[in-house]
Amino acid sequence: MQFSKNFIRQVADATDIVDLISDHGVTLKRAGSSYKGLCPFHSEKTPSFNVNPERGFFHCFGCSVSGDGIKFLMQYDRLSFSEAVEELAKRAGIPLEIQSGGPRSSNPEEDRGLHCLKEAAAFYSEKLSVPEGENAVKYLQQRGVPESMWKQFQIGISPDEWQGTLNYLQKKNISLSEMSKTGLIKVSEKSARHYDTFRGRLMFPVKDVRGRCIGFGARAMKPEDKPKYLNSPETSYYRKSQVLYGLHEGLTSIRKKRRLIFVEGYLDVIRLHENGFTEAVAPCGTALTQEHLKIALRYADTVILLFDGDSAGNNAALRHAHLLLPVALESYILTLPEGEDPDTFLFYKDKRKF
Repeated sequence: MQFSKNFIRQVADATDIVDLISDHGVTLKRAGSSYKGLCPFHSEKTPSFNVNPERGFFHCFGCSVSGDGIKFLMQYDRLSFSEAVEELAKRAGIPLEIQSGGPRSSNPEEDRGLHCLKEAAAFYSEKLSVPEGENAVKYLQQRGVPESMWKQFQIGISPDEWQGTLNYLQKKNISLSEMSKTGLIKVSEKSARHYDTFRGRLMFPVKDVRGRCIGFGARAMKPEDKPKYLNSPETSYYRKSQVLYGLHEGLTSIRKKRRLIFVEGYLDVIRLHENGFTEAVAPCGTALTQEHLKIALRYADTVILLFDGDSAGNNAALRHAHLLLPVALESYILTLPEGEDPDTFLFYKDKRKF
């Protein structure tokens, strides 16, 4: 998609860059005529990220990344130039003006890392339909997860071998460097050989609000495999403190109801979605954070905390309640019976007698 230079300038000028960056979870504080905050593109403790609202420009003195609102969206949300312009036009309420006559391409700006993650998610999902995935299928059936939910959440299984994913992605012309940036492979300290991060695990793709795979949650299939749940490492694609599992899948419902139900696990989210509570989401391998609540504020007016019915779940609910106190959200804590979690509670709802 091509836009005229005048249209691109109109969109950039109409973008309040301070609001744009703040809405993406970056806390900015006024410093004279500019604003400062911690850079979202590299780890730092002292703010070196500067935003100039008059120029519509940001610059980090730590990692040297800089640009306007379009560049910020390209960097932060991993959008192509055209996607970023379109997103900002929609945000500013400016009708799209597409320049005709230019050549069309499939997507020359497609991010290679996102392509790698997309291929991996499809690979894991396809493994459920071959003999290698029989144990994972049996597990899902034993847990009462219907096949429709496997497909909706693109559940899969990673090969139980050291380089199964690596070899497959190499056949797709994806380099070791690109795989490493996504967290899909690691390097052995002893042999310096590359190997798969996830081996023989049930795979839950984690997606951004646009539905693009940015990482994975993975459950062990064998008792000896530790930890029970393993998540993608922090990458430029996957920041676990800023991701909610199930947000993409339930976004239409969340926007309509203006409500989020926070649960603890991937299967809890899937069970709630199966039963019509499609506003259910979960943090990915971490406790609820202020960054998660900033996401909630974009889409919801009400949040419900629904954790396991045990002492750990009750303590977690109490901690998170304190986190919610200063936030402008109507908040509730829903308590489950002792020994229950959202998954089991709904699965046995028709068999249980009270």
